Amino acid sequence: MAGFMMPGMSAAEQQQLAQAGRNLQVESAMETYNMLIERCFGDCVRTFDSPELTSSETACVRTCVNNAQAISQQIQKSFLEKSGAPQ
Repeated sequence: MAGFMMPGMSAAEQQQLAQAGRNLQVESAMETYNMLIERCFGDCVRTFDSPELTSSETACVRTCVNNAQAISQQIQKSFLEKSGAPQ
């Protein structure tokens, strides 16, 4: 939102709006992160005999996170292409 001017709004109001936008972005990122943790944990962790993950659980979690990151990057790329923003 840097450099974006809203007609009829004071500088202080624009700063508040920009801060609200940043707060929403952080909140959204945290929700996405928490959903990813829940999903990968639920899909991958099967034993609770030890405080450590088994090697297969560790591999599963890595694959789950990598897949989620690849999907996120693809969505971001697609969004940028459709919005006409330079990459």
